[in-house]
Amino acid sequence: MLVCEEKKTIYHAAKECSVPEETLRRRIKQQKFNENKREGRKSVLSDNDETMIVAAAQYCQRYGLPLDSLDINNLVAQFCTAMRMKTPFKNGIHGKDWIISFRKRHVDKLRLRKPEILTFSRAKILTREIIDKSFIILSDVIHNNNIVPSSIYNLDETGLSTNHLTKRVFAHPKSTDVYELAAFSGKAIYSVLFCVSADGRYLPPFVVFKGESYLYSKWKKNVPPGCAFSETASGWMQDFLFENWYFT
Repeated sequence: MLVCEEKKTIYHAAKECSVPEETLRRRIKQQKFNENKREGRKSVLSDNDETMIVAAAQYCQRYGLPLDSLDINNLVAQFCTAMRMKTPFKNGIHGKDWIISFRKRHVDKLRLRKPEILTFSRAKILTREIIDKSFIILSDVIHNNNIVPSSIYNLDETGLSTNHLTKRVFAHPKSTDVYELAAFSGKAIYSVLFCVSADGRYLPPFVVFKGESYLYSKWKKNVPPGCAFSETASGWMQDFLFENWYFT
């Protein structure tokens, strides 16, 4: 008060009030920061309103339904309509500048990330209970049979799509993976079988294209040495292909 109203220096105000000078400087700096936290036009949403919007975005991300910038704008518009708030924006939709400012205000809670597609069928079986049980069984098998790392191989068939995602969605900054649930990953697909041992050795990948009876030569360009190819109607591995790969 002495500094702001009586125009006293921080040094004299601290001495008169018996307060450490550095403490007073820090408090004044924090006060100025809070006053300038929202620059420009007065925001339609309060801090509490935006906190709820952030919580909603984080909730959706946790359940595989992350929100992109347009989703956030639509959510805010619906919120303003429900609360009968008057907004200066056309059709109640906040503009690009608002979403940029929103991101800056909540950079410690939300970041734009590119999501990975996770189909409903996989999400349904990917539970903590199933994962924990699988590792318990694996651990028992390894110890009971004295299996060494060089004898342990892990196979993973990964489905890839020509329908690449371009949008980015809001997610918590500490999220290691961001998934988006989808009924089907879309468009033409192909799958790749990878095989790596526990001691770091890997076998050449096996690529399965979606096709009937012909493999184009351009599909085989720029691949790792020893890479094998085949095709199926679905683009996914089938038992007879796996057997051929395993025994060769």
